[in-house]
Amino acid sequence: MHSDRKHERKQLSYPGWILVEGRPLHQCMIEDVSDGGARLLVDDVSAIPDRFRLLMSPTARTYRECIVRWRRPGPRRIGLQFVKQFATASQCVTVE
Repeated sequence: MHSDRKHERKQLSYPGWILVEGRPLHQCMIEDVSDGGARLLVDDVSAIPDRFRLLMSPTARTYRECIVRWRRPGPRRIGLQFVKQFATASQCVTVE
């Protein structure tokens, strides 16, 4: 674990979708995740707003509310913070 991180990060390669009201879904790749946030690979870092909903499926049944904390255009990555803290990274909001 990186010494200045609050939460241990888990490396993964999982598809995700960025939802912003009034816009089409924007596909991304979730590269790592922790209890506090995640790192995403996106097509265009400037196209992602500062706040959005990260969907774990395109049906929007499982998601996390997010705030962008950093952007790296060269590798096309963004770092985000989850707005509401959960006990573990695997606990997300699921809508029935």
